[in-house]
Amino acid sequence: MSEYSYVTLREKPELKEYAAEWFHGKWGVPKEAYLGCMEAYLNNETEYGWYPLYK
Repeated sequence: MSEYSYVTLREKPELKEYAAEWFHGKWGVPKEAYLGCMEAYLNNETEYGWYPLYK
């Protein structure tokens, strides 16, 4: 079993910077692009949210 679980940033918005680093390191997603998308997600401008793995 994995030690990680998925969380939404609406559940833990304080993880936004951690998630940007995680997606950048895992798949090369530019941090600024991720943060822009998640800001829209947290402001309910979109339902699309990326979910980081969180230990």
